[in-house]
Amino acid sequence: MKKTILLIFFFFIVITFHSVFAHTETTKFSRLYIGLGGGAGYKGSIVGVTSGLMLSKGWGGSISYDCNFFKPPNLPSDYRPGFIIFESDRIPKNKIHIISLNVMREYESKKKWMIYGLEGGFSWIRFEQARFVLDTSSNIWFGNIGSNYYTTYKTTNTIGISARAKIEFLITKSIGLQLAAYTNINQFHSFIGGEIYFIYNVRRF
Repeated sequence: MKKTILLIFFFFIVITFHSVFAHTETTKFSRLYIGLGGGAGYKGSIVGVTSGLMLSKGWGGSISYDCNFFKPPNLPSDYRPGFIIFESDRIPKNKIHIISLNVMREYESKKKWMIYGLEGGFSWIRFEQARFVLDTSSNIWFGNIGSNYYTTYKTTNTIGISARAKIEFLITKSIGLQLAAYTNINQFHSFIGGEIYFIYNVRRF
C-alpha cells in the first residue's frame, strides 16, 4: 500500500512539473556532467553521485549511485551503543545501495539560466539489513564500553524503479545547483525525498 501511495504521489509531482514547464524549450546544447549531493526523505537520509550525458535535442541518459540509510525498525528498545567517536554511529543503520540507469528529458528556461528535467529508469538494489543478537557475556576489563548487542547484516539484492523531477540553476556555464524530488520503488524499502546536488559540466558543446 505504501509503495502505491509513493508512486501516485510522485507521478502527481511529475504531471504538475510537466504541466508548468510544457511550453519551455528543450535544451539546445549538449553536455557531459558529474554531480555530488544528498538529501532526506520521509525515512532516512540519502547521499549520492551522478553522471549524465545530455544531447542537443533534449534527450539523454544518466548513471547514478545513491545510498539511503535509516534506523532499523527491529532495533531493540534496550540497545546500548557502547563507546562511539561520532554521534552518527550511535545506532546501526539499515542501508540500501542503489545504482540507477535513467533516461533523461530536459528543458531550459527562456532566460537560459534554469534547466528543468525528468529522469526515470531501472535500478539495481543491494539491501543491508541490521540484525541484533543480545550479548550476555560480561567484560570485567572494559565494563560498558562495548554494545550490549552483536550486530550483523543480512544482504539481499533486487531490481527497482527510480525517478527524479529536477530543477537546475546554472551559476556559470560549468557549475550548477540542482534541486530534485526523488523516489525509488523496490520490494525492501521504497521511499521519496528531496535532494540537492552540485553539478559540474565537464564538457558543454
